[in-house]
Amino acid sequence: GRNDIGILVLAEPVDFVEPVWIATDSIDEEADGAEVTSIGFGVTDSGGGGSGIKRSAELTVDRVDSTFIYSNSSSNTNEANVCSGDSGGPQVYWDGERWVQWAVHSWADVNCQSQSGSTRVDTVSDWLLDQIEIVHGSRDRCEVWGLYGDGFCDEDCDIEDSDCVEPL
Repeated sequence: GRNDIGILVLAEPVDFVEPVWIATDSIDEEADGAEVTSIGFGVTDSGGGGSGIKRSAELTVDRVDSTFIYSNSSSNTNEANVCSGDSGGPQVYWDGERWVQWAVHSWADVNCQSQSGSTRVDTVSDWLLDQIEIVHGSRDRCEVWGLYGDGFCDEDCDIEDSDCVEPL
């Protein structure tokens, strides 16, 4: 009940989509004032119009607590924010090298014009990795995604990626 988050397990693999890293280390220090991208299929007005079309918006992180990332519409370009129908969608952060999922959309005010809250994934990352292990037999995302020895250095793997080792 405290965390508004879930996992969807697909019946078959999707090979043409690059996986997105989830934040496993605390985002507390870098989150305040950071710009995140929110993606969803929600409505564009309080009357329910515009739903079903995938959109994204750049939002400013105005505050974090142990559960949510908060964004105030007044801090965002064109007063953008999360709205009804966006729930469950990703909120991602560009760390300079790749997209990292920081949160999952949870709620917004009734008119989608004031504030939204998205559930932080760093605070539930152990549970998320447990679910990955149940499905794939490993918590090591590099192993699950086939990143070891793929020609690219992945420094966040659980064990050292051979692609990160300089040849002698």
